[in-house]
Amino acid sequence: MSGGGIVWRSVSKSFGALPALVDLDLSVERGEVFGFLGPNGAGKTTAIRIAASLARPDRGEVLLAGVPASRAESRRAVGYLPEDLLFPSGLRLGEWARVQIRLRGRDLSRLPHAAERAGLSNRMDGELAAFSKGMRRRAGLLLLLALEPAIWLLDEPTADLDIAGREMIENAIIEAKGKGATVFLSSHILSEVERVCDRVGVIEKGRLTRAAPPADLLPAPFLVDLVLPALPEQPAALLGGRPHVANREARRLRVFVSDRGEGNEVVRALEEGGFPPRETVFRPASLRDALGEVSR
Repeated sequence: MSGGGIVWRSVSKSFGALPALVDLDLSVERGEVFGFLGPNGAGKTTAIRIAASLARPDRGEVLLAGVPASRAESRRAVGYLPEDLLFPSGLRLGEWARVQIRLRGRDLSRLPHAAERAGLSNRMDGELAAFSKGMRRRAGLLLLLALEPAIWLLDEPTADLDIAGREMIENAIIEAKGKGATVFLSSHILSEVERVCDRVGVIEKGRLTRAAPPADLLPAPFLVDLVLPALPEQPAALLGGRPHVANREARRLRVFVSDRGEGNEVVRALEEGGFPPRETVFRPASLRDALGEVSR
């Protein structure tokens, strides 16, 4: 497997008066796994569809292994797994896979192994139209494994999959990275992103707001998670300005801290301020703690 990275150069796209992407500048290096995070409608799928040459930008361009995505030859390096994977009626899985592989000028030698990896060895004669959403996603993965593209574009790749299916996708991504592939994925499952991604980007209303390794997006490495009898009106005043997340409905306060000692300081400050915690948990911080609201 050989190839290069992905570059979005000042890419903008609107649908009528609604901007989907605004001057997106982003580079993903060869052999990197990059996670794209943001709420529904933020522009994640639009960025992926433009890279897959399924949509055209209003301005700017995308380069795939140095080749503009607008040129047909760029697609030879790309494997694309959309969020909603549809198949023509009347085709069996094995028939569809063989057609797709031959259309790309590749041999069929990897198909049996790919079917086994995707857990579909005994479903190759099954009609695609009868497959569940999870099974259709496995079928898409089967094709990627058989083709071994240099660039993987994955839009919510683990949607509709059970735990075993999610682990299968994660293992496939890690294996592809080990072979030098570039993987770009969008996901709402932040634990999955933390496990497989070298960097993540956050997009809001079509604008890339942050891009960094997952750990660099955390205000601090640990979290003290507290349930209080009531939340103070101004938590920051009691917490010495420490970064925190408050959920007023649950009377829950999550405070980012550098170590357990600082967590104890937070508990004492709340007790002295008249808000003694009813429950206290000290644990490692995660992307969900820092970005949960952004990524829904």
